[in-house]
Amino acid sequence: MTSRWSDFVRRFSRNAAGMIGLALILFVLLMALLADVFFPGNPLSIAGDPFIWPGTDPRFPLGTDILGRDILAGMVHGSRVSLIVGFTAMLMAVVMGTVLGALAGYYGGVVDAAVMRLVELFQTMPSLIFTIVVMVSLTPSIYAVVLAIGLTSWPQVARLVRAEVLKIRDAEFILALKVIGLDNRRIIVMHLFPNVISIVVVTASIIAAHAILIEAAISFLGLGDPNLISWGGMIGWGKEALRSAWYMAALPGVTIFVTVLALSLLGNGLNDASHPHGAHQ
Repeated sequence: MTSRWSDFVRRFSRNAAGMIGLALILFVLLMALLADVFFPGNPLSIAGDPFIWPGTDPRFPLGTDILGRDILAGMVHGSRVSLIVGFTAMLMAVVMGTVLGALAGYYGGVVDAAVMRLVELFQTMPSLIFTIVVMVSLTPSIYAVVLAIGLTSWPQVARLVRAEVLKIRDAEFILALKVIGLDNRRIIVMHLFPNVISIVVVTASIIAAHAILIEAAISFLGLGDPNLISWGGMIGWGKEALRSAWYMAALPGVTIFVTVLALSLLGNGLNDASHPHGAHQ
Protein backbone atom coordinates (compact mmCIF):
# COMPACT_ATOMS: atom_id res chain seq x y z
CA MET A 1 0.00 0.00 0.00
CA THR A 2 2.84 2.38 0.85
CA SER A 3 4.57 1.65 -2.45
CA ARG A 4 1.34 2.16 -4.38
CA TRP A 5 0.75 5.49 -2.62
CA SER A 6 4.29 6.71 -3.28
CA ASP A 7 3.95 5.75 -6.96
CA PHE A 8 0.69 7.69 -7.14
CA VAL A 9 2.24 10.78 -5.55
CA ARG A 10 5.21 10.60 -7.91
CA ARG A 11 2.98 10.32 -11.01
CA PHE A 12 0.77 13.17 -9.83
CA SER A 13 3.75 15.43 -9.09
CA ARG A 14 4.83 15.00 -12.71
CA ASN A 15 1.44 16.08 -14.02
CA ALA A 16 1.74 19.79 -14.81
CA ALA A 17 -2.01 20.44 -15.10
CA GLY A 18 -2.75 18.64 -11.86
CA MET A 19 -0.07 20.55 -9.97
CA ILE A 20 -1.37 23.87 -11.31
CA GLY A 21 -4.87 22.95 -10.16
CA LEU A 22 -3.57 21.93 -6.73
CA ALA A 23 -1.60 25.18 -6.38
CA LEU A 24 -4.65 27.29 -7.28
CA ILE A 25 -6.89 25.42 -4.84
CA LEU A 26 -4.32 25.81 -2.07
CA PHE A 27 -4.15 29.55 -2.84
CA VAL A 28 -7.95 29.88 -2.56
CA LEU A 29 -7.87 27.85 0.66
CA LEU A 30 -5.14 30.07 2.10
CA MET A 31 -7.16 33.13 1.09
CA ALA A 32 -10.18 31.78 2.96
CA LEU A 33 -8.17 30.92 6.08
CA LEU A 34 -6.51 34.35 6.27
CA ALA A 35 -9.57 36.42 5.34
CA ASP A 36 -9.96 37.89 8.84
CA VAL A 37 -6.25 38.67 9.00
CA PHE A 38 -6.11 40.70 5.78
CA PHE A 39 -9.65 42.10 5.95
CA PRO A 40 -10.93 42.23 9.53
CA GLY A 41 -14.49 43.30 10.07
CA ASN A 42 -17.70 42.64 8.21
CA PRO A 43 -17.15 42.53 4.41
CA LEU A 44 -20.81 43.54 3.97
CA SER A 45 -20.16 46.89 5.65
CA ILE A 46 -19.76 50.07 3.60
CA ALA A 47 -16.05 50.87 3.36
CA GLY A 48 -15.90 53.88 1.06
CA ASP A 49 -17.55 55.73 -1.79
CA PRO A 50 -19.49 53.64 -4.31
CA PHE A 51 -18.35 53.01 -7.90
CA ILE A 52 -14.62 53.29 -7.24
CA TRP A 53 -12.97 51.59 -10.21
CA PRO A 54 -10.13 49.09 -9.72
CA GLY A 55 -6.69 50.70 -9.59
CA THR A 56 -7.94 54.21 -8.86
CA ASP A 57 -7.75 54.12 -5.05
CA PRO A 58 -4.94 52.29 -3.20
CA ARG A 59 -7.31 51.59 -0.31
CA PHE A 60 -9.50 49.51 -2.63
CA PRO A 61 -7.28 47.72 -5.19
CA LEU A 62 -10.30 46.11 -6.89
CA GLY A 63 -12.66 49.03 -6.33
CA THR A 64 -16.01 49.24 -4.55
CA ASP A 65 -19.52 48.18 -5.50
CA ILE A 66 -22.75 50.15 -5.84
CA LEU A 67 -23.00 50.58 -2.06
CA GLY A 68 -19.32 51.27 -1.39
CA ARG A 69 -18.34 47.79 -0.17
CA ASP A 70 -14.74 46.69 -0.74
CA ILE A 71 -14.78 44.19 -3.63
CA LEU A 72 -11.43 42.60 -2.75
CA ALA A 73 -12.53 42.06 0.85
CA GLY A 74 -15.78 40.54 -0.41
CA MET A 75 -13.96 38.18 -2.77
CA VAL A 76 -11.55 37.03 -0.07
CA HIS A 77 -14.31 36.42 2.49
CA GLY A 78 -16.54 34.94 -0.20
CA SER A 79 -14.00 32.19 -0.81
CA ARG A 80 -15.00 30.74 2.56
CA VAL A 81 -18.61 30.20 1.50
CA SER A 82 -17.64 28.64 -1.82
CA LEU A 83 -15.11 26.27 -0.26
CA ILE A 84 -17.39 25.31 2.62
CA VAL A 85 -20.27 24.56 0.28
CA GLY A 86 -18.08 22.84 -2.30
CA PHE A 87 -16.18 20.55 0.03
CA THR A 88 -18.99 19.86 2.53
CA ALA A 89 -21.48 18.96 -0.19
CA MET A 90 -18.78 16.86 -1.86
CA LEU A 91 -18.04 15.03 1.41
CA MET A 92 -21.74 14.33 1.96
CA ALA A 93 -22.15 13.01 -1.59
CA VAL A 94 -18.98 10.89 -1.42
CA VAL A 95 -19.90 9.25 1.90
CA MET A 96 -23.48 8.47 0.85
CA GLY A 97 -22.55 7.37 -2.65
CA THR A 98 -19.59 5.22 -1.61
CA VAL A 99 -21.47 3.39 1.15
CA LEU A 100 -24.64 2.76 -0.85
CA GLY A 101 -22.75 1.94 -4.05
CA ALA A 102 -20.51 -0.56 -2.26
CA LEU A 103 -23.46 -2.25 -0.57
CA ALA A 104 -25.38 -2.48 -3.85
CA GLY A 105 -22.43 -3.90 -5.76
CA TYR A 106 -21.33 -6.34 -3.08
CA TYR A 107 -24.68 -7.82 -2.00
CA GLY A 108 -26.58 -7.50 -5.29
CA GLY A 109 -30.16 -8.81 -5.42
CA VAL A 110 -32.74 -6.89 -3.43
CA VAL A 111 -30.17 -4.49 -1.96
CA ASP A 112 -28.86 -3.62 -5.42
CA ALA A 113 -32.36 -3.13 -6.82
CA ALA A 114 -33.42 -0.90 -3.91
CA VAL A 115 -30.30 1.29 -4.11
CA MET A 116 -30.55 1.67 -7.89
CA ARG A 117 -34.22 2.68 -7.70
CA LEU A 118 -33.22 5.31 -5.13
CA VAL A 119 -30.41 6.47 -7.43
CA GLU A 120 -32.83 6.80 -10.35
CA LEU A 121 -35.26 8.76 -8.18
CA PHE A 122 -32.67 11.36 -7.20
CA GLN A 123 -31.19 11.55 -10.69
CA THR A 124 -34.55 12.61 -12.11
CA MET A 125 -34.30 15.85 -10.10
CA PRO A 126 -32.18 18.60 -11.73
CA SER A 127 -29.76 19.77 -9.07
CA LEU A 128 -30.31 23.49 -9.60
CA ILE A 129 -34.11 23.25 -9.54
CA PHE A 130 -34.04 20.94 -6.51
CA THR A 131 -31.71 23.34 -4.69
CA ILE A 132 -34.00 26.27 -5.46
CA VAL A 133 -37.00 24.33 -4.11
CA VAL A 134 -35.11 23.49 -0.92
CA MET A 135 -33.98 27.10 -0.45
CA VAL A 136 -37.52 28.38 -0.94
CA SER A 137 -38.99 25.74 1.38
CA LEU A 138 -36.42 26.13 4.15
CA THR A 139 -34.77 29.13 5.75
CA PRO A 140 -32.06 30.29 3.31
CA SER A 141 -28.76 29.19 4.79
CA ILE A 142 -25.48 27.61 3.82
CA TYR A 143 -26.66 24.35 5.41
CA ALA A 144 -29.70 24.19 3.14
CA VAL A 145 -27.48 24.68 0.08
CA VAL A 146 -25.13 21.89 1.19
CA LEU A 147 -28.04 19.55 1.90
CA ALA A 148 -29.67 20.13 -1.49
CA ILE A 149 -26.43 19.76 -3.48
CA GLY A 150 -25.33 16.70 -1.53
CA LEU A 151 -28.67 14.94 -2.08
CA THR A 152 -28.50 15.44 -5.84
CA SER A 153 -24.79 14.58 -6.20
CA TRP A 154 -24.40 11.24 -4.43
CA PRO A 155 -26.08 9.08 -7.14
CA GLN A 156 -23.21 9.51 -9.60
CA VAL A 157 -20.75 8.37 -6.92
CA ALA A 158 -22.96 5.39 -6.10
CA ARG A 159 -23.11 4.30 -9.74
CA LEU A 160 -19.35 4.48 -10.19
CA VAL A 161 -18.58 2.68 -6.92
CA ARG A 162 -21.18 -0.02 -7.66
CA ALA A 163 -19.64 -0.63 -11.08
CA GLU A 164 -16.14 -0.97 -9.60
CA VAL A 165 -17.33 -3.28 -6.82
CA LEU A 166 -19.13 -5.50 -9.33
CA LYS A 167 -15.82 -5.98 -11.13
CA ILE A 168 -13.93 -7.18 -8.07
CA ARG A 169 -16.49 -8.80 -5.76
CA ASP A 170 -15.91 -12.20 -7.41
CA ALA A 171 -12.14 -11.81 -7.60
CA GLU A 172 -10.05 -14.61 -6.15
CA PHE A 173 -8.74 -12.58 -3.24
CA ILE A 174 -12.29 -11.65 -2.18
CA LEU A 175 -13.42 -15.29 -2.41
CA ALA A 176 -10.37 -16.31 -0.37
CA LEU A 177 -11.28 -13.81 2.34
CA LYS A 178 -14.77 -15.30 2.54
CA VAL A 179 -13.36 -18.82 2.76
CA ILE A 180 -11.17 -17.95 5.76
CA GLY A 181 -14.24 -16.54 7.51
CA LEU A 182 -13.77 -12.79 7.25
CA ASP A 183 -17.13 -11.08 7.75
CA ASN A 184 -18.73 -8.95 5.02
CA ARG A 185 -18.30 -5.67 6.88
CA ARG A 186 -14.54 -6.08 7.16
CA ILE A 187 -14.27 -7.20 3.53
CA ILE A 188 -16.12 -4.08 2.36
CA VAL A 189 -14.27 -1.63 4.60
CA MET A 190 -10.75 -3.08 4.46
CA HIS A 191 -10.60 -4.53 0.94
CA LEU A 192 -13.29 -3.07 -1.30
CA PHE A 193 -13.07 0.58 -0.30
CA PRO A 194 -9.29 0.84 -0.94
CA ASN A 195 -9.88 -0.47 -4.48
CA VAL A 196 -12.47 2.21 -5.32
CA ILE A 197 -10.85 5.17 -3.57
CA SER A 198 -9.08 6.44 -6.71
CA ILE A 199 -12.27 6.79 -8.75
CA VAL A 200 -14.03 8.35 -5.74
CA VAL A 201 -11.31 10.99 -5.34
CA VAL A 202 -11.51 11.95 -9.01
CA THR A 203 -15.30 12.20 -8.87
CA ALA A 204 -15.09 14.25 -5.66
CA SER A 205 -13.25 17.07 -7.43
CA ILE A 206 -15.98 17.22 -10.08
CA ILE A 207 -18.72 17.32 -7.42
CA ALA A 208 -16.93 20.11 -5.52
CA ALA A 209 -16.70 22.21 -8.69
CA HIS A 210 -20.37 21.55 -9.45
CA ALA A 211 -21.36 22.53 -5.90
CA ILE A 212 -19.49 25.84 -6.17
CA LEU A 213 -21.30 26.64 -9.42
CA ILE A 214 -24.70 25.74 -7.96
CA GLU A 215 -24.08 27.86 -4.86
CA ALA A 216 -23.05 30.79 -7.08
CA ALA A 217 -26.23 30.42 -9.13
CA ILE A 218 -28.39 30.28 -6.01
CA SER A 219 -26.74 33.37 -4.51
CA PHE A 220 -26.96 35.17 -7.85
CA LEU A 221 -30.73 34.62 -7.77
CA GLY A 222 -30.87 36.11 -4.27
CA LEU A 223 -31.71 32.82 -2.54
CA GLY A 224 -28.45 32.37 -0.66
CA ASP A 225 -27.72 33.08 2.99
CA PRO A 226 -28.33 36.85 3.42
CA ASN A 227 -25.88 37.01 6.32
CA LEU A 228 -22.92 35.75 4.30
CA ILE A 229 -21.08 37.23 1.35
CA SER A 230 -20.45 34.93 -1.59
CA TRP A 231 -19.07 35.21 -5.10
CA GLY A 232 -22.46 34.48 -6.67
CA GLY A 233 -24.10 37.12 -4.51
CA MET A 234 -21.50 39.69 -5.57
CA ILE A 235 -22.25 38.94 -9.23
CA GLY A 236 -25.94 39.41 -8.47
CA TRP A 237 -25.29 42.81 -6.91
CA GLY A 238 -23.06 43.83 -9.80
CA LYS A 239 -25.61 43.00 -12.51
CA GLU A 240 -27.54 46.15 -11.60
CA ALA A 241 -24.60 48.25 -12.79
CA LEU A 242 -23.35 45.92 -15.53
CA ARG A 243 -23.23 48.59 -18.26
CA SER A 244 -21.60 51.33 -16.23
CA ALA A 245 -19.37 49.25 -13.90
CA TRP A 246 -18.90 45.79 -15.39
CA TYR A 247 -16.01 45.00 -13.07
CA MET A 248 -18.38 44.46 -10.12
CA ALA A 249 -19.74 41.28 -11.71
CA ALA A 250 -16.69 40.34 -13.77
CA LEU A 251 -14.15 40.09 -10.94
CA PRO A 252 -16.03 37.57 -8.76
CA GLY A 253 -17.05 35.78 -11.96
CA VAL A 254 -13.40 35.30 -12.91
CA THR A 255 -12.70 33.99 -9.41
CA ILE A 256 -15.43 31.35 -9.77
CA PHE A 257 -14.09 30.40 -13.20
CA VAL A 258 -10.53 30.00 -11.94
CA THR A 259 -11.61 27.95 -8.90
CA VAL A 260 -13.78 25.59 -10.95
CA LEU A 261 -11.03 25.28 -13.57
CA ALA A 262 -8.52 24.47 -10.83
CA LEU A 263 -10.75 21.68 -9.51
CA SER A 264 -11.14 20.34 -13.02
CA LEU A 265 -7.36 20.33 -13.57
CA LEU A 266 -6.86 18.69 -10.19
CA GLY A 267 -9.41 16.01 -11.04
CA ASN A 268 -7.77 15.29 -14.40
CA GLY A 269 -4.37 15.09 -12.74
CA LEU A 270 -5.66 12.66 -10.11
CA ASN A 271 -7.29 10.57 -12.82
CA ASP A 272 -4.08 10.38 -14.85
CA ALA A 273 -2.08 9.47 -11.76
CA SER A 274 -4.60 6.75 -10.85
CA HIS A 275 -4.64 5.29 -14.37
CA PRO A 276 -1.11 5.82 -15.73
CA HIS A 277 -1.62 3.59 -18.76
CA GLY A 278 -4.93 5.15 -19.74
CA ALA A 279 -3.41 8.65 -19.50
CA HIS A 280 -1.24 8.01 -22.54
CA GLN A 281 -3.85 6.47 -24.77
